[in-house]
Amino acid sequence: MSARGTWLRDVGMAERSAWGVGGTAQFVYTPTDAEDLRGFLAALRLDEPVLVSGTGSRVVIRQGGMQGVVIGTAKLKRIDFTDDGVYVEAGALCARLGHACAQHQHGALAWLAGVPGSIGGALRTNVSVGEHGLWSQVRAVHTVDRHGHAHEREVTEFGLDRTWAGATRHSDEMMLGVWLIGGSETAHVPIAMAGARAVTQLFAPESVPHVLAAGPTLTGAVRLDGGTAQLQLDETAEAADLESAIEQLCAAASQQAGRSVNCRLRFVGARG
Repeated sequence: MSARGTWLRDVGMAERSAWGVGGTAQFVYTPTDAEDLRGFLAALRLDEPVLVSGTGSRVVIRQGGMQGVVIGTAKLKRIDFTDDGVYVEAGALCARLGHACAQHQHGALAWLAGVPGSIGGALRTNVSVGEHGLWSQVRAVHTVDRHGHAHEREVTEFGLDRTWAGATRHSDEMMLGVWLIGGSETAHVPIAMAGARAVTQLFAPESVPHVLAAGPTLTGAVRLDGGTAQLQLDETAEAADLESAIEQLCAAASQQAGRSVNCRLRFVGARG
């Protein structure tokens, strides 16, 4: 396999996670750029399980670990401005993009300065802040398939719900980047970035009050601080504790709301 990136084996993912918990990944590959990723995928077996991960704020590998390859997007962080918008790679941090947009007369995207994690994760979880929704500002998505071929996909080729977004016809493709529609209108730039553990980042806005009301149901290693609206993990917490807490919150909030309440955080791999 001809690759220029970093290839690691048996990697503990807790230290790579915004949550500080997680099992072991069989392999982790961090490509140097988009072309390197395309070459890597072209050489990879089609039956090899693949997971894309940025900052680890929206996906956690279970304690039992994951067989296959985790592709880290940390070096896929290019941001290119045009007259009518911006192209940004999947690994670019939302906060960095938001501040850059504010400086380049694209204030309509400046709200991203308050969003934790990377653009790829924000797209996958259909992030929104107040009246601002990320997918409403997407012109097209740059993807790569398992053969290493790049594609430009229209927004209509993706299915969206309140906490998740996925390709409807090309589910095997990964996001390389996205073309976002700019705009000079003024948007509020948050003074501080919201934490990855904030319920406002983990749940759709209309579900947050129900989640906060369900907070007292958590009594183990993971608790919900009603004052800060943040999930707190004690030093003994593991991935299984976090997953159990999320399941409890979703169940209690769903009962209160009278409808299904889902979380943007997902768990993959084998249970420990």
